[in-house]
Amino acid sequence: MDDATAVYRLSAEERLALALEALSLDAAHYDFCPVHKTIETTPAVAQRLTDHVWPMGELLDGALAATPPTPTVTAPERRRRFRVIQGQTS
Repeated sequence: MDDATAVYRLSAEERLALALEALSLDAAHYDFCPVHKTIETTPAVAQRLTDHVWPMGELLDGALAATPPTPTVTAPERRRRFRVIQGQTS
């Protein structure tokens, strides 16, 4: 099985997580890597989030070093407490 078919075998939640990770990396690249002509620096440097323009390798190293949060599972007894409230019929 190649990588392209492996993505289709993921659940909807896993595909959404991958899409959000890709979008986050794209937003981080926009803010930290390319110098924008209008402000003559990156948005991250302009906002003083960093003191230098990041090369793509540094951005990827930082992204790969970050540990993802561990998901929390809702306890079964808590899930049972939720009820559907029916509206009144007049």
